[in-house]
Formats: sequence, C-alpha cells, structure tokens
Amino acid sequence: MSHKAFAFDWRRFESDELYPLIVSALKSDEVACLIAYIEKYLTELKDPYEGEPLEQTWQELLENYDVHEYSDFALTRFYNPAADLGVAEAWLEIDNSLTETERGVFLGLPIHSTATVFDPGRMGSYFQTPEQVLNSLKIVAKLCIKPVESFKKLLEDCSQNGLGIYVTF
Repeated sequence: MSHKAFAFDWRRFESDELYPLIVSALKSDEVACLIAYIEKYLTELKDPYEGEPLEQTWQELLENYDVHEYSDFALTRFYNPAADLGVAEAWLEIDNSLTETERGVFLGLPIHSTATVFDPGRMGSYFQTPEQVLNSLKIVAKLCIKPVESFKKLLEDCSQNGLGIYVTF
C-alpha cells in the first residue's frame, strides 16, 4: 500500500466543469460525460500511472472502463502524476502511529455522491483544499517521523502556491 500525494490545483478544479461531472457520474454510473470531457481536454491530460501525455489511443490504457477510472484520467488536468511526494510504502508503518487527527492530515476528504465514493485505486482517494493544506502543514511540522519529509515539503510548496493536494493509494 503506497501513499502517493500530489500538488493539486483545487481552486481551478472546483470552478471547472469536472467536479460536478464526477459527482454526477458517481451517482448515475454513466461515463459518457467523462469521456467527452477527456476528449475535449486531451492535450492537457496525462496517463495517471506513468505521467506521459495522453494520445488519441488513451482508452487502450483502461482496464475497468468505469466512472472511477475515467475520472482518474480526467483529474490529471489539475496535477502532475509524475510528481509524487507521498510517504510511499512507509505509510503502513506511519499509519499505525498516528492519531485520527494526524491521519487526516496525511489524507483529506473523498469526493463522493450520496452513495459512491471516488476511488480509482480501490484503496482510497482523498483531497485537501488550500485551506486544509495550511492546517495539515502545522500538524505535520510537529511530527518527528523521518519518512514524512517529502510530504512536509509538498505541503510547504502547496501552501506557498495556494494549492491543494490529491492523495491516492
């Protein structure tokens, strides 16, 4: 279980058409609107696994063809999948030593409809707004856990640039 964390342009995402599209697609389990979004912004998107620009044959990369996977591809408009600054496999060791509040700063909140939570990797997917990042940084800065340095750096950079974060497993 690898904790991956990325700088995420939350404000742009929040004001974009994608956020309500994902919530609606989670509710309806329909992917047509997500496919249309990906096609519309294809030149701005990347492979969420390798970070390479998407090509016209992007659908060949899909395995599940579901709302979660299409949304995962569409989200790359707001973050760089090649810029992971999470705690990686150290998560399992770190997680056991965290309080609930501390765990929340390493995660965030999920995107969901009333019935379904967005989770492309099937192990958890979370977001923090720029305001949440500021609070998370205050708490992480007090922790004395060695593998946290890359994540702390991510929080510092995001707080300075008004960005949120995206965490996935």
